[in-house]
Formats: sequence, structure tokens, C-alpha cells
Amino acid sequence: MRMTGRGRGVLAAGAVLLVAGGWLGYPEAAAVGAAAAVSVLLSLASARRLPRLTVTRTVEPALVTRGGSCHAVLEVRHDSTRTVRLAAEDGRIPVPSMFLRPGEVATVRYDVPTTRRGPVRLGPLWVGRRDPLGLAGAGRVIGDRAVVLVHPTLHPLGGLPAALRRGTDDDCGTRPGGGAVSDQLRRYATGDDLRQVHWRSSARLGDLMVRGRTDAGRPGLVVLLDDRAGAHGDDTFESACEAAGSIVAAALRADIAVRLVTTGGAELTGRPGLAGFLHLLAEVALRGAAQPEHGLALAVTGRLAGSGDVLVCLTGPSGAGALSGLRRRYPSTRVVVFGGPAAPFSARNGADFAARWPAAWAR
Repeated sequence: MRMTGRGRGVLAAGAVLLVAGGWLGYPEAAAVGAAAAVSVLLSLASARRLPRLTVTRTVEPALVTRGGSCHAVLEVRHDSTRTVRLAAEDGRIPVPSMFLRPGEVATVRYDVPTTRRGPVRLGPLWVGRRDPLGLAGAGRVIGDRAVVLVHPTLHPLGGLPAALRRGTDDDCGTRPGGGAVSDQLRRYATGDDLRQVHWRSSARLGDLMVRGRTDAGRPGLVVLLDDRAGAHGDDTFESACEAAGSIVAAALRADIAVRLVTTGGAELTGRPGLAGFLHLLAEVALRGAAQPEHGLALAVTGRLAGSGDVLVCLTGPSGAGALSGLRRRYPSTRVVVFGGPAAPFSARNGADFAARWPAAWAR
């Protein structure tokens, strides 16, 4: 039970009039002040009598794109014998007022804000009433909690890197255990077995090429999302999340196994469906630096060892330096810098990234 702003003002004015009227000998002013104070007390007594209510909430949909339409529906059943007007708040979301007769069920629909990516927490639901003069109100928490996941906007990409093409049926075989494998040529890297060098292709291309046996069920594409707070500027992390979701969606449509990893340790591998990746991207947030910058590439390399033919790093204007060491460890790598002009592949936002995506792999 609490006084409203109007109630506190009336009580303060009444106290001033009561004291001043009595001190200065103005009984009329003192009477007005006493009436004001009594009215506030009566309002508190009136508002404290809360009705019996049964509340249920449904949210549609539970996973929504940033800026998309999402709404909640409240069903409130009035189990008392008096007609009441109720006010409500769902967490920090205002709910339209309700006028309920005894035994009536009211249905209230209101929008859930989706302007920012991330979880939107609903509840606990506060339901209360005010006295007719609006001087006091009382309420209680009722109902359960809910979470709406707002995932980043997805942008259509113009194709995927040629390095993800696994080969033709002529160069495919089968592992003894049943897993399909294929031969794929890539540039020689320090430590490769010289017996795997493909001399004919090396002579034709003018660069030493090796043939690697690749498990077709293993992630061909690795997306590394830099979630260090120090790497990003204003809104660049949101743009990186949009890019990550767009790449994953394109890979899944092309039936390419993809792995999404963050520098903070979150990851999802395989083919869990797009919804699983979007859940991860909706919940990921910027993190403080957990280790020195100079050791970041080494630590990430250890986690990504042995997975992927193509690596895409998504970072902010201050993060490219720490990830540059990953370039030499994959057959094909791109470091995308959002908000940073001095980079081979930079983008202003998610839409700009999608527009530049095909040209980035044509080089």
C-alpha cells in the first residue's frame, strides 16, 4: 500500500495548512488541512482492500527478430464481489487499466519492446488499484515470469566462400565407420605432411598445394564472434551479432555444418537448427577481458584446433590485432572489423556487411 504523487502532495499541503492555521489563528485553514489529511487516510484504507484475482499470461512469439512484432496477452479473472478498476505493470512494461465487474474475465493485450537484441524479462506482474481520488494505491505481485528472446536482424548473403565446396562425387569416399570424406586442395602450411602435396596442382597454380582428407560431417565453416568489451565501439557488437546470424543462416540453408564460437567461451556446433544459434546470439553479451590480449589468439586457436575449412572472425575497431594470428591457421580466413576503416574487410553495420560479403571472398 502506498500513496501516489498526488496523495503525497495533498498530505504535505494539508499538514502545512493544519499547522499554519493553528499557529496563526485561522481555524478555516486548519480545517481544510485536517480534511486533506483525513482524505488521504481514507484513501489508504479504501485502496488496501484488494480483490481476489486469477491471472494468466501468454507471449507470442517467444523468439522474435529485433524490431519485430511481439505481444503479451493477460487474462484476469475477478473473483470478488465488488466492481474495481485495476492498474498493472508487467516488469517495467505498462499494461492498460482494466474495469472488472464481479466474476468477469478481462483480456488485455500489450506490446513487448523488441528494439534491442537480448532477453526481455516479463514479470513479476504487479496488479493494484487506486482510490477514486487517486491519492493512494495498493497492489501485489501475482503470476509467473517469462522471457522473450530478441535475436539479431538477419541479412541475406550473396553466396558462401568457394572454399566450402567439398568436392565432387568422383573424389568422395567413405570412412570405414560410415562417415563420408572428400579430397580438398589447400595451400601448404608449416607442419603439413609432404606426402600429401599435390604436385600437379602446385605446378599449375605456382604455389605448394596439399590434399587434405576432410570429414564432410565436420563443421566446414567456423564463425568466431569477438565478445570482448574492449574490442567494440558504439553498436559494433550488435552489427557483429547480425553478421554472425546471417552467416549461420546462409550455411544452414546450404546444408553446410557450421560452428559458432565466442571469444568468451560460448559455442554451438553441428546442425541444431537455426533457432538454436539464434538463442545463443540473443543471449550473448559483451564481456570484460578475461586474459591478456596477446594470448587471445593462442587460446582461441587451441579451442578451434582441427575444425573448419573457413574461418570468419567478427570483431570491433579495437579487436583486429588480437585475432590477426588466426589468419595463418585456416585455408581461408577473413577478419571482419565493424566500425574500423583500416581493415581489409570493414563494415559499418550488418546491412553493409551483407552488401560487401561477396566481394570479400572474390579476392
